[in-house]
Amino acid sequence: MVLPIAEAQLKLINMPNLQELWFEDGNIVIIAEKTEFRVYRGILAQKSDLFKDLFTLPQPEGGETLYGCSVVRVQDLATDWYRFLSVLFGGASMWTNNQQYSWRLTRSIITISNKYQVDVMRDEAMERLQKRFPANIDDWDKLYGAEILGSMSDVISMANAARLLELPGVRARALYECTQLSTDQLLVGIENEDGVREVLCTEDIKFCVDARKTLAQEHIKLRVYLTELEDAPVHINNTKCIAARRKLVHISQQRSKYIDHDPLAPDDDVKNILAEMCRSCRKYHRNEYQRLRQKLLHKLPLYFGLGGEEASEESSSDESD
Repeated sequence: MVLPIAEAQLKLINMPNLQELWFEDGNIVIIAEKTEFRVYRGILAQKSDLFKDLFTLPQPEGGETLYGCSVVRVQDLATDWYRFLSVLFGGASMWTNNQQYSWRLTRSIITISNKYQVDVMRDEAMERLQKRFPANIDDWDKLYGAEILGSMSDVISMANAARLLELPGVRARALYECTQLSTDQLLVGIENEDGVREVLCTEDIKFCVDARKTLAQEHIKLRVYLTELEDAPVHINNTKCIAARRKLVHISQQRSKYIDHDPLAPDDDVKNILAEMCRSCRKYHRNEYQRLRQKLLHKLPLYFGLGGEEASEESSSDESD
């Protein structure tokens, strides 16, 4: 099959090892868009309840065949099937050893495994998405500056995936990150590596726009907390601690002049000032500050129209110093 140059180049970039998913002794051909995959029906049936049921049905006379194999035409992107089959037949290393394709693979596996009931792969992909948007504030802080799944340009895609998988807590936290995008990106979406424009549903766009005001108010509340540190119950006569508290008050007052709707971003300045305090004061203020941010993290589903927090996510912030 001869493809137009642009289409052939796109296939080469996004499906570089396509020949590895053409097994000469394969007994079924899956056709997605214009791409053919010759694989094994037994393995598909073993992993997918939907395909298992499909293959047990009597095949109609005169059904489509290619190369002596039954044909299944699917209404999905060829790149999604390519990545899904690469992991299914190539092993988990195809997933874990390709960090540059990390979210591409995860997104494609979520799409195909959820639709075709491949529970094991769907659950693994779901776990990866949940780790990307943790419910614990200390785990959330660890994401900043770390190598994480995807990038900010992927958060719309991730929010849509969480919606598909019916994960309200993860979806709310992904939508929180969507509020940090530009208004243009929120309204028109972001084109992914496959040339597909990822767009939030109208409802989620509205929630993101409305949530920005609420999040800015929550950030002000956190800053107000910092101005009230003089009333802390520990070591109020410690000169070093008093000086550090005054720094916190000053930095809070300075920042109150600016509107910021990212209250969950860890504040390095606050962290550095707390480090100047004695151990008791540092622990007290850190725990209080993290407690307020943890409360906000758990309230996110309310801000995005998703009801209360998930019961499984009622974890509290680590109390360690």
